[in-house]
Amino acid sequence: MTVLPVEARALRAGGCAVAFLLVGFTVGDHLGVPAWAVVVVVVAGLALQSRRLPWAAVPLDARSLGVDATARSFSAVGLRVGIPAFAAAIVVRLLVRAL
Repeated sequence: MTVLPVEARALRAGGCAVAFLLVGFTVGDHLGVPAWAVVVVVVAGLALQSRRLPWAAVPLDARSLGVDATARSFSAVGLRVGIPAFAAAIVVRLLVRAL
């Protein structure tokens, strides 16, 4: 059996992320914090820690699905709070450019 070297930084980041998820899911329910908010904080923390977002590793279908879902939700929220449609179009264009 071959033992592969492990990066200590990756272990620390992953361990902290798992610990935060566990605490966030259990304590967050009692405090009224939704699970999706806990996950967003963990993903943002991991992205900041690594200083990059690995978009190239994500399949194009998943990226386009994410852009579509983000554009639809932004449009729905924007219409509800009174953001004009052109602002939604600008955000969608920026998301598509990011792909």
